[in-house]
This record gives sequence, C-alpha cells and structure tokens, in this order.
Amino acid sequence: MKSVCAVILAAGRGSRMKSDLPKVLHTIHGKPLIVFPLQTLQSLGIPQTITVVKHQADLVLPVVIKYSQIAYQGEEYGTAKAVEAALPIVHKKIDTIMVVNGDDSMFYEAKTFRSVIKQHTTEQNAITFITLLKEDPSKYGRIVYDKNGKFKKIVEEKDATVKQRKIKEVNDGVYLFDKQFLLDNIKKLKPSKVTGEYYLTDLINIATKQGKQVGTYLLRDNTEFFGISTQDDVQQANQYYSSAKQI
Repeated sequence: MKSVCAVILAAGRGSRMKSDLPKVLHTIHGKPLIVFPLQTLQSLGIPQTITVVKHQADLVLPVVIKYSQIAYQGEEYGTAKAVEAALPIVHKKIDTIMVVNGDDSMFYEAKTFRSVIKQHTTEQNAITFITLLKEDPSKYGRIVYDKNGKFKKIVEEKDATVKQRKIKEVNDGVYLFDKQFLLDNIKKLKPSKVTGEYYLTDLINIATKQGKQVGTYLLRDNTEFFGISTQDDVQQANQYYSSAKQI
C-alpha cells in the first residue's frame, strides 16, 4: 500500500439528480456518500489520496479535506482530464494510481481494494480494472476476452454485436494504473467526437495496442457496486444500507 495513490473523482455536476447539492454530497445513512470510499481507503493505510473537484468545489472541499488532498479539474471535461489534474501533486515514490468514482463506491469493502491492488502489483499490469456480472448489462461496456481467456477489449453497447451484447461481465469504473504508463500516455487521449469529453477507458485501448499487460478483477459481491445517478438511487442506497446493517 505504501506505493499507491488513490484518486477520487468528485468533479461531476450530476444533472440527473435535479438538485443544487453536488451528487457526492447526498447522504447515505446521514453520511455524504463520498466519505464512505475515503474512509475505506484511509483504513488501508494508503499514503496519499487526492480528491478531484470542479462543480461546486466550495461545498465539496470542507467534506473531503480531512481525508485527502485536493486537485481542481480545469475547463476540459471527462474522467481522463480529472485524473490528469491530480498528477502534478502525486508523490514521487508512488508507483500505482488507483482511480475511484466518488458516486458509486460507498459500499466497497477494504478487502476488495486490497485484493485488486495485490493482483495489479503481482501481475505487473499497466492497467487493472474491476469488473462485475450484471443480469441486465445494457448501457455498460462489455468485457471481451480472447480464446485463451486473456483480456482483449471493452466494447460499448452501441458498438457491440448481437453476440457481444449477451456478455454479462461489464466495466464498473475502478482502475489501477502503473504511474509511468499513465504519465506517458494520458496526454495522447483525444476528446470524444460525440461528447467532447476525455475518457479513461481510451487508455485501455492504448495499452493493448502497445502490447502492455491489462488485467481484470471480477467483483465477488455485486452489491459492493452501487451507482448513484438519481434521487431514486439515493433512496435505494439508503434502503440497502439499512437492510444490510440489520443482517
């Protein structure tokens, strides 16, 4: 853990929430949802955590400052630009950068983060990312492997064949990067022709084209991933939290 830096993405507007409050500050059992992954990462003894802020940063900052350093995303949008904003303050001794979304990681367990970090380090991957199995995988990128079971690519719903759309293993948005690979390649990314945003997933394509090792870690318990996009999602997350605590 001593060579890992965690980067928490908390710069988004969250327009589907239809709220003046930043999405990451909506509460689960009375606690801002971004605090959950920050506390989990803190319990692992990770030496550096950076939260990337942008939209209503003045509201997010007081909540996260006790757990992490702060980086400010610039005018360009996308997950890649958020991570790029954090790179200048990453400690020199860091070898691995772990990227976690601030709005879907409140239920991840420390042992899961620990396991994926161990796999990434052991396999000496350029990139390792967490996947999960979903009964309804629509709207998620499908994970495609070659005939030997080695990761091949992520195929988005709109680009998937009929056969690929039947794949239930999807990308859930937690990434570990070899720091040097990230530094060497993040500025090579081009904006999406559709949205104009810069996406971290494009680095996976770069890594495979370069012949770099890319690994996947299948989430053992799907309930650890809980995406928050709407007020209904917040309500469901609160209900899940309450029921889980009663077990």
